[in-house]
Amino acid sequence: MRFSDNINMTNKSLLILALLLAISDLIGCNNKPTTPMDQNKISISYPQSGATIGDSITVIVSAGSIAGITRIDLYIDGDSVFTDANPPYRYFWSTHNVQSGVSHSIYAVAWLADTSYISDSITVMVANKIFISYPQSGATIGDSITVIVSAGSITGITRIDLYIDGDSVFTDANPPYRYFWSTHNVQSGVSHSVYAVAWLADTSYISDSITVMVEIVSGIHIISEFQTTGSAVKLIPSDNAARLYVAASDNGVEAYDISNPYTPFFLYNINTNGSAVAVDTWQEYLFIAEGSNGVSVWNVSNPDSAVFMDRYDTPEGAVNLEFDPSDSMLYIADSYSLQILEMDALFHFDYRGSLQTATALNDIAVNGNYVHLGSADGLMIADVSNPSNPAYVGGIYHTATPIVGLLSFAGHDYLAKGAGGIEIVSFGILPSPESQADFNTNGAAQMIAFRNGGDSDYIYVADGINGVMIFNYLESDSSRIVSLENIDTQGYAYDIVYQAGLIYVADNARFLILRYVE
Repeated sequence: MRFSDNINMTNKSLLILALLLAISDLIGCNNKPTTPMDQNKISISYPQSGATIGDSITVIVSAGSIAGITRIDLYIDGDSVFTDANPPYRYFWSTHNVQSGVSHSIYAVAWLADTSYISDSITVMVANKIFISYPQSGATIGDSITVIVSAGSITGITRIDLYIDGDSVFTDANPPYRYFWSTHNVQSGVSHSVYAVAWLADTSYISDSITVMVEIVSGIHIISEFQTTGSAVKLIPSDNAARLYVAASDNGVEAYDISNPYTPFFLYNINTNGSAVAVDTWQEYLFIAEGSNGVSVWNVSNPDSAVFMDRYDTPEGAVNLEFDPSDSMLYIADSYSLQILEMDALFHFDYRGSLQTATALNDIAVNGNYVHLGSADGLMIADVSNPSNPAYVGGIYHTATPIVGLLSFAGHDYLAKGAGGIEIVSFGILPSPESQADFNTNGAAQMIAFRNGGDSDYIYVADGINGVMIFNYLESDSSRIVSLENIDTQGYAYDIVYQAGLIYVADNARFLILRYVE
């Protein structure tokens, strides 16, 4: 072979190789989408991913260094909404045609003669109206959560109302609109609805309703506990569960903020003349039993301090009391007598009547026109339909051990009998109360709280050194009391109150807030 022939063969080989590479490149260019490096050449430059937008906005597509673009297609939530053949590539988006309060995706596609480039997708939150921004609908939540209400682009809001299961639970006039929701007052294991209303001067906006599932592990849960200065022997939460008043013996009454039951904090102390042994509350008034110093009433509307209203020196020694707002009467267990005081319009005491007892009183409960008295010898019931002339109904219902705590509900009295445990007595047919059931607790039953549970009732017992016990009372099943749970409170459980899903316990050196989940 000649040298010139060798050169010609080499040129031919190079020509064939070049043609093969060109065909390979051409085939590769038709593959869509392109590599990640190609995707980065086109992007959504405005808005930024994660932004919250409202009303209308201009979406800007940047083509980077790509040349030869024949058109740009813009997609929102997977739907093509805009096509443009000429830069700048801008789309005026009126967001009122998409759902408010949720995220939406945006991406773009740049078309060339022989290929295309796809941008990264961004997400934006559209907020054209009021909506629940947290939690998300369908979420499962536990003991507590902060519900966040977003007002979107609405201006001129005077207040926001939040509703859970149709009940108004929160009102706020100032953003950010956030509600700390302690789920103790709703049923666990079911879904609950949440929505909000924004009020303006001349109109209102209602958010879409979301649903969340509340799931809490069964058993007794300690929500919080707080060390008291004095010895906590009795307590009462306010009607709206915003405050807790603790009868702290020689330290008077201690007031606490419990609007967030997970983080209670001390407000102030009421220095009583005597030892604070019992408390009751109604609206902005607090009633205190002060032993040998009788009873006092205070205005507690100010969150920073209490204002003294009046005092009444009872004959012997006030050990417990209960205010009945239906007739403005204060009923007092005064050692060996029942004392009845009427509150006038200025909340000053006026004596109305009294009734002597042959045995020492420990507790008192009002039920309609009757006052039930727990004593060292048993249970007594007095007719107080005429407060100036109260009278016993029948004789004493004797118990083997003293009644130290008493709760009266509907046609039953729930008795805490110290070492004698608990007993349920029916007084449907006066004057002859009848025992329905009893149970020997592990400690010394001091007080009982009660919750109507429909088919079965729940009984909560402050059981002294044994802490707190919880029972089912099955009246339809031969009046059986079934023990469910027991928790050691670490102190001495003197008093217990159930209110709106929470259990409040006076435990000598502290108080506890508990929740029981079935």
